[in-house]
Amino acid sequence: MNHNSYDFRALIESILISPVRRILIFLVLSFSILASIASTGLFFIFPVLGINFPAYPDLIYPVTTIIVSLLIESLRKGSKWQLFGFNFDKIALKHIIYGLVITCSGFLVIILTALAAGATIKVECNIVPAQLFSILYLQLIVCFFEESFFRGIILQSLRDKIGFLSAAVISSGLFAAAHLANPYLSFMGIINIFFAGILFAVMYFHTQSLWLPVSFHFFWNTGVTELLGMPVSGFQMQSQLIEINFNQSNFVTNILFGNYFGIEEGLLCTFILLFSIYITLKFTCPSPYISSGIFKRNYFESSI
Repeated sequence: MNHNSYDFRALIESILISPVRRILIFLVLSFSILASIASTGLFFIFPVLGINFPAYPDLIYPVTTIIVSLLIESLRKGSKWQLFGFNFDKIALKHIIYGLVITCSGFLVIILTALAAGATIKVECNIVPAQLFSILYLQLIVCFFEESFFRGIILQSLRDKIGFLSAAVISSGLFAAAHLANPYLSFMGIINIFFAGILFAVMYFHTQSLWLPVSFHFFWNTGVTELLGMPVSGFQMQSQLIEINFNQSNFVTNILFGNYFGIEEGLLCTFILLFSIYITLKFTCPSPYISSGIFKRNYFESSI
C-alpha cells in the first residue's frame, strides 16, 4: 500500500468516527444511488433481463440501504462489514429461529385471549399461492429496509454518540413517525409502534445482530395478516388461514384487540411487546465473534 492510499484510507476512517457524519454519508450515498437509478431508467431494465418479481423496483430500496450500510461499516477503522448486524453463522440462524418462536408465542396469546373473550375461531384457508408469494416478498422488503435503516445505521450511529437508551428512544420515535401516514392510525397504534421500535432496538443491542429484529418483524407482519386475518398497521390483506370472530364487539374487545388499525392498537399487543422484551433479555446472547469484533473496532477508533 503506497503512502497516498494509506493517507486516503486514514482520512476515510477519521471521517467515519463521527456518528453524525456516518448518518449523513449514508443518506447522501443512498439517495444519490436511488436518484441515479431512477433518472437513468434502470428500473425498466429488470423485465428485459427476465426479472419479473412482483414490485421488483421496490427491491432496490433495501438492497441499496444494506449495501451502503455494509460499505460504511467495512470502511471504519478495525471493522468488517459483518459487524453491521448481518453476520452469517450458527448464532445468526438461532436468532432467526428465536424470532419465529417469540412471534408464535405472541400469536398463541392472541388466540387464547380471543377464545376467553368469547370469540369463535374457524379455519378459513383462502390463501392464494401467488398472492401469498407477493405478500411474503413485500414483507421481506419492508422488514429488511426498516431494520437496516432504523436499527442499523440510525440506532447504531446514535448509540455511539449518546448511548443505547437515548438512541433507542430516538430511533423508535423516528420509526413510529414513519407510520404516521398509515390508514386508521390511532393514539394506541402509534404508541405500540414506538414500543415495537424499542423491542427491535433491545433485540439488536442484546444480540449485536439484526437477524432477530428482522425475523420477529417479518413473522409478525406476515402472521398477523396471513394466519390471524387481522390488519397489520392499518393494512388489511384478503387472504388468511383462520378467522377470529367476536359475537359482540364491545369496548373491552376493542381495547384488547384494536379496531380498524388492527391488533397493534390493542392493549394485548402492548403486553406482547413488553413480554417479548423480557424474553429477549432473558434468553438471547450475542455471537462471541461479533462482540469481540465490535470491541476491537471501538479500540482502534479510540486511538485515532
